[in-house]
Amino acid sequence: WSEGSREILGIDQGDTNGSFSRLLSVIHPDDRVLMQQLYQVLDSAIDTLPEPAIDTEKTFRIILPGKDIRWIKFVCESTDLKAFTGAVQDVTESVLAAKEVRQARMELEQKLSDLESTQKELKIAHEVAPAANATKSRFIARISDDIRSPISGLLGSLSLHPGSELDRYRPVLVEVATTSGVSL
Repeated sequence: WSEGSREILGIDQGDTNGSFSRLLSVIHPDDRVLMQQLYQVLDSAIDTLPEPAIDTEKTFRIILPGKDIRWIKFVCESTDLKAFTGAVQDVTESVLAAKEVRQARMELEQKLSDLESTQKELKIAHEVAPAANATKSRFIARISDDIRSPISGLLGSLSLHPGSELDRYRPVLVEVATTSGVSL
């Protein structure tokens, strides 16, 4: 392995074990099966090179000695010399950025869905508003009439002066005033 590959994989420069099992030891446990499958494909194809040509690119997680998880990309291709060449690249920032973009997209889609729901609710409210306004107008007209009649009777009865020639009607006027007041 190159010095750069060892650095990316978190393998000490003094570690001379360049075997597949050493590589597998730094691969995240959930990704080891995929790495083993890739190794089997490459290992079985080595005897048939250069045909068929094999070009592959896979992304795996690794666990560094400090327990940090990084994403790496292996790029392998066959050569005419019955061998493979390859590269290892740390793509953690790209993977995390893509994850953030997906998360932001999901949040935007949710906000868009919420806005569409709100827009539908507003449209329904706009369509219902004229009927509600007409109902309110009818209610106000009725309540106005229901209040105006007793108040008129009450005020009319109370406006009569005591001692006028209507004294004989006073009990009836008091009754009308009382009934009007109770009606309110």
